[in-house]
Amino acid sequence: MTAVLSIFFQDITQSYVMAMSVFSLCGLSQAVLEIPTGIFSDKIGRRQTLILSAALILICLLLWAVAGQLHCVPLLFVGAVLYGASDAFMSGTADALMFETMQAIGEGQDFKLIYARSRVYNQSGLLISVLTAAGVMYFYPIQILAWISILPMAGQLVIAFFYVNPPLESKTNINGDHDFKQAFFLLWRNKKLRLFSVIEILDSSFCMTVHRFEGIYFENVIAAWAVNLIRGCKQIAGMVGYALMPCFRRFQPLKLLVCSVLWSVGIRGTALVLNSVFSPFIMALSNLSYGITETTKMELLQNEYIASQRATMGSILSLLTAVFQALIYLGAGYLADFFGVRLAFACVTGGRLIIVFLCSRAIKKEK
Repeated sequence: MTAVLSIFFQDITQSYVMAMSVFSLCGLSQAVLEIPTGIFSDKIGRRQTLILSAALILICLLLWAVAGQLHCVPLLFVGAVLYGASDAFMSGTADALMFETMQAIGEGQDFKLIYARSRVYNQSGLLISVLTAAGVMYFYPIQILAWISILPMAGQLVIAFFYVNPPLESKTNINGDHDFKQAFFLLWRNKKLRLFSVIEILDSSFCMTVHRFEGIYFENVIAAWAVNLIRGCKQIAGMVGYALMPCFRRFQPLKLLVCSVLWSVGIRGTALVLNSVFSPFIMALSNLSYGITETTKMELLQNEYIASQRATMGSILSLLTAVFQALIYLGAGYLADFFGVRLAFACVTGGRLIIVFLCSRAIKKEK
């Protein structure tokens, strides 16, 4: 359902701004809850946090399915609040669970490779889901897909009960205000972590907006059901990118990040210039660099985080990302309504060049 959410929302609201406003509310809801959920994860447990996340997203999808059936806009926004809450519980926690589990079994040094391998499986699952969605949408309306999308989320909730909290977790007394201030102070004081945080906030915001908005652009050049096929091509490219990550382990992370961002922006920019039925397929190739980008950013951040406040620090970044992301969503929606979808998509895509500038400056300072 993720591939066509923007189309689904626009069909119900009949406005690009309103459709992107749903995503903005998701981000704002996440921002409000990021810090308390991060502290909850650090102090109560990774497993409990992920169970809550899965339960909330399940309820959200149920509300969106009803909204699609009744064309009820308010239910979209109620669901958006729950979606944001689910993301808040998930952000930082899933990565912390993996990192700490690997440390507990003595394989912390291979985090980059194991993380990349896990994302290959993630991309494989997404490929299966988008191909299924394409088949459903070819024969049935998008509202039916909304109901079917509830099933895998129910499975995710069941799986969450089988997670195991790593023994490295600290279960000290909760002092939310103190923990937040301490985590923020340590994050700000560390110059490297501060730079990597800014890069993560900006890149994740632009990337997620592109991800959410591309369905609307694709619908202008191909049939709506085929959008899922394009997303399938993206997942294959993402799988290849993550699988190739071991080949780049000796490269300097910031230089690798520059190259991956330039590849993505260059491919998408070329496709936008062509603006034809082939453009979505060309854009799918940009996902070859997705695994490299995400793995590199994750490695840079995890190596600088303080162990006892890993999830809290991750939540601080997610909070700032969610706020910035919400603003970009609204901006993209307004640009699309007043100047056209293509221009709005081009602006959001080009925004990632800021990352190239920041990384290039950091590389020069290291010399």
